[in-house]
Amino acid sequence: MTDRGDDNELFTRLDRLLTAAKLIRGGERRLILSLESDIRRVRAALSARCEALAQDMRTLNARSNAASAYGRTASIGRGAPHRK
Repeated sequence: MTDRGDDNELFTRLDRLLTAAKLIRGGERRLILSLESDIRRVRAALSARCEALAQDMRTLNARSNAASAYGRTASIGRGAPHRK
């Protein structure tokens, strides 16, 4: 469901951008604007990745709840006591 390789690549890109930002001197306006644009792109990608992970977690939670309900129903059908 998740692709950790893409996650690591995004964090590596962010680390590189932060390192480059630390090396910039005040008068390098073009470089600053370029870095700002790159950081915004990485931030948007990380935000989209975060939402995808949240959706995966919601899906897995729903599956887990369904499996638990199935297990409870199956045990009641065999006459096993059920927990509340």
